[in-house]
Amino acid sequence: MQALSFHRDIYAPLRSTQDASKSAHTFFLHRAFDREMALHFLLAVSHNELAIYKKHGPTPPQESRAHYRRGSELLQKHVDLHRTASTDHLNMMLSFLYIYSFWMRRSRIDSLKLHQISRTICNYVQRYTLDTVCSLGELLPPITNLPELAMTVSDQILLARILVYLYDRDGLCCFFGCGGALANYVNSMPDKRQSLWQISRIPFLWPMGGLGSVLSLGLEEDNKYILDVYFELIVLHQDINCLSQNKVQDPYESDVKLRRRLENLEKNVSFLSSLVKEQQPGATPLPLMAYVTTTVFYALHIYLNRATTHGFGSTPVSPDTQRALTALLAVAYKTIAAGPVQLLERFQWALLIAGVETPDPIHRDWIRANISDPGFKDMLGVVLTEKGRLGGAIRMATIRQLIGRT
Repeated sequence: MQALSFHRDIYAPLRSTQDASKSAHTFFLHRAFDREMALHFLLAVSHNELAIYKKHGPTPPQESRAHYRRGSELLQKHVDLHRTASTDHLNMMLSFLYIYSFWMRRSRIDSLKLHQISRTICNYVQRYTLDTVCSLGELLPPITNLPELAMTVSDQILLARILVYLYDRDGLCCFFGCGGALANYVNSMPDKRQSLWQISRIPFLWPMGGLGSVLSLGLEEDNKYILDVYFELIVLHQDINCLSQNKVQDPYESDVKLRRRLENLEKNVSFLSSLVKEQQPGATPLPLMAYVTTTVFYALHIYLNRATTHGFGSTPVSPDTQRALTALLAVAYKTIAAGPVQLLERFQWALLIAGVETPDPIHRDWIRANISDPGFKDMLGVVLTEKGRLGGAIRMATIRQLIGRT
């Protein structure tokens, strides 16, 4: 099947910055393959992504819509049958992940739909206490007992990985004023959040049945530290979302703490500053994920500065905002040259931030040419048009109103 081959050979590798055989999306595919509901949602995403890849536009083709309808029918039956009984959490959570992916790849975001998805996932996680199931303190018994267990250790680790992906996706949606229920729930429990992250990174071997091989879900050694920093930025992003949407008790205290966290990261994580500078000849190249993480870091600086003041593009520009924009643009150019990033949403988001903030038409045209996500590309056009109409500056609240109307 063309869509399945595309998902395995092209889509999954492009969704990861490490070796495709270690990509979480490769494991998600294998676990969805023998689960009818999750497989239908996966195929809905795959047909849609294949159409986008072939430059047919972000409107889901007929095959994608058909698989989504069938998956939705099975989901409703699944919910009806398991209102009180135990359920296949991997099947459900994989389905939620693919549903989120399906609705996020649009030229126009459906805010109401994403709110509904976010709330549904959060309710499911809370109902079955999956945050506890996937915390380090609740790891399942030793492997000798696995035949007697409802969920193997490997499935538990993979479920934690899916939850991390959903947390990431939900926080990104919250930036646009939709979603955020799951991200806020996870952020309300910092210790469990960290445990969830730690268990999701535990490597394990996974026999692939009739394929006669073993897959290893682990992180490449040089990416482990970088991904820890990246996850901290995901957490920071959601905290800034809450500050910018007036969902914190003390905005001033929250602002000060967020700035201190960003300052500490820049002080203690060397690659965040070294990548801005010219690389020395013969220097060992850093992994692509270091470039992506650095662009997100400086985009968060700009977001924090602009979301709580006069808005993107307002003047006079503070030295901190100008420094962050200069660094963001410098590293973004290097990131594009370093490897494929067209399916890495947070890098696409960082380009969006740079495009909305920069007054330089040359940089802006380059950003327009390199934003590949159809939703972000459309948002940038809509926001820049309104920004021009308003005289060159636009507040975060206005951006969310624009997106909510699209």
